[in-house]
Amino acid sequence: MNNIYTVYLTGAAFSKRTAAHNNNALHLYQSICDHLLECSAQWLVWSPAALHISDHNKMRLEAELHELSPDTLCVVCPGDRFIFRKECFTLSDTGHVRSLPSAFWLGCELHARCSSLDRVTRLSEALQPMFLSAKQQHRNYVLATPPTVSNCNDKSSCHPILSVIRRSTTPPVPSHSLNSLDHTPLITIMLSVFNMGKTVEWAIRSVLAQTYPNWELLIGNDASTDNTAELINHYTMDSRIRVIHSNTNEGKAVMMNHLLEHANGTYVLELDGDDWLATNALEALLTVISLHPDSGLVTGGCGVWRRSKHGDLYYRGTDYFDGKLESASHAHPPVPRMYSMKALQYVGGWTVLPGLYGRIFEDIALCQKILKHDAYVQTDETVYHRVIYPRSISQQHLPLYPLWKEHLEKEVK
Repeated sequence: MNNIYTVYLTGAAFSKRTAAHNNNALHLYQSICDHLLECSAQWLVWSPAALHISDHNKMRLEAELHELSPDTLCVVCPGDRFIFRKECFTLSDTGHVRSLPSAFWLGCELHARCSSLDRVTRLSEALQPMFLSAKQQHRNYVLATPPTVSNCNDKSSCHPILSVIRRSTTPPVPSHSLNSLDHTPLITIMLSVFNMGKTVEWAIRSVLAQTYPNWELLIGNDASTDNTAELINHYTMDSRIRVIHSNTNEGKAVMMNHLLEHANGTYVLELDGDDWLATNALEALLTVISLHPDSGLVTGGCGVWRRSKHGDLYYRGTDYFDGKLESASHAHPPVPRMYSMKALQYVGGWTVLPGLYGRIFEDIALCQKILKHDAYVQTDETVYHRVIYPRSISQQHLPLYPLWKEHLEKEVK
């Protein structure tokens, strides 16, 4: 037996390959698939961190893998590492892979998928030390299940969402169906998207993973020119999801007002196409607003991520709204934002300014209107995850905030 039986994707090789594919999980998946089809390897060791295994230990590892049942697809190892059977990369359905926001999470996704098929085992205790650093070997090391994601202190950010393997290609169970005459959604989640084919599926998937089921999701496609329309249409098989397409790109404020006309919820939650909800988001937001039913807006903790130029995500911590919408030159809207429908209707929805100014800072304008008349409440739980990308519209136009403010004041007068 030789090392060709098992191939290794670890450390610098992992980083180099993910960077070559802009940290796109689907492209990395396809690249690994092509590589495995060209060689005789039956297993792939997945380790984003560096891994140093002696030739002797490699022989021991391969001997153990050789003895596993053919039904085993995934071996869980210490340190956020996995060993996958070749078949994991030769499956035709790649929808679950395509939705991932980072290639780093591909290993966790494949592990979740194998777990759903009950085809996972754990590396024997005798071999586990070879996957640990020298310091870890001297600790009472406990393998986390599911494994944690590096640079992320909040497990709720992705692992429960990974359990939602399906792409909603079958209707939900009857008890969750909201299109019957006996059910009206309590929360309307509104998602306005333009050319977000790379990220929108993960946002939708986070909604499907919610612990609270009484919701509807309205997706407004603002004349996207990429594959956004095709992707979001897949999810209309879930009766709680409706898609509205526009032939003209008019900006988020216009689209949100259009979606508002179709909303049935008592509350309206904004979700951006490159962000996602913690799985308990709706439950936590409803809990706090039920204690303060006269509030016009509810918010909570927001996990902040930054996307690198190579497409990787880095966790930067948790942010909370401090009650101040703006400083002298910058805007600071609460994230997330769930409004009462009454408050939205009272202020007339989103303010639409002419030209470019109608496409930026619409969240600030709406919050200003609502908080003039209503109080806000906040949960301490991290319920939303926001991705900051330097090339996004909001980040590019931050310097325009003072000029935008002047235009808003003129419009209000």
